Amino acid sequence: MVSKVWIDGMNDLGEELYEGLFEMLPSGKAIKKAISLVSSWRDRSLLKKYEMFIRGVDIGIENQVKLSEYFVTKEDKQEFFNVIIKVLDDVESEEKVSYLVNLTRSLLSNCINLDDYYRMVNCVKTLLIQDIKFLQDNISRKDFRNNPNIDALFLMGLMYQSELAGTQEDEVDKYSFTALAHHLDKYGISFGDEEKYTYGGERKELSLTS
Repeated sequence: MVSKVWIDGMNDLGEELYEGLFEMLPSGKAIKKAISLVSSWRDRSLLKKYEMFIRGVDIGIENQVKLSEYFVTKEDKQEFFNVIIKVLDDVESEEKVSYLVNLTRSLLSNCINLDDYYRMVNCVKTLLIQDIKFLQDNISRKDFRNNPNIDALFLMGLMYQSELAGTQEDEVDKYSFTALAHHLDKYGISFGDEEKYTYGGERKELSLTS
């Protein structure tokens, strides 16, 4: 569970990291000062992931402006900050941080909307890396027989039951990837793989609200 230091953003450390996202200050300066304020291994691990996230997204003035366009009010900005800090604290690998970077870059490029961004961030946080790799390696296939990977992806809304078992003994339920799963791979897991995907064009909305 994330400590109150990170959630409320009211002490020096939280304020420095928050300002590195939104207040038009150099993010590197915010990170450098934050490092001097932490002592525990856990907080240093979180800072390392936060630094990777900030540098990967390239939080400079241009992207700070874009973030401020998405998150107009102080409350919206604080919610985004809280989500990012909580997720970074929970993820267990730098590989997952890279997926969060890709999703955030896709959001800032207007490839995905905010609702779907939060949904996909939650998928990255919750799923085992093995389940994410299964999705990435098999996204172009459909009608799978059930297995543990599919159970996990189904619970996250990334697969649906595409075929019901018939009356014959050898007939089983089959599962296929949802539109959200295709979005997650294109804009998060495999983002930038132009051999696999074509980028550009009109944004496809998955959510009812943008």
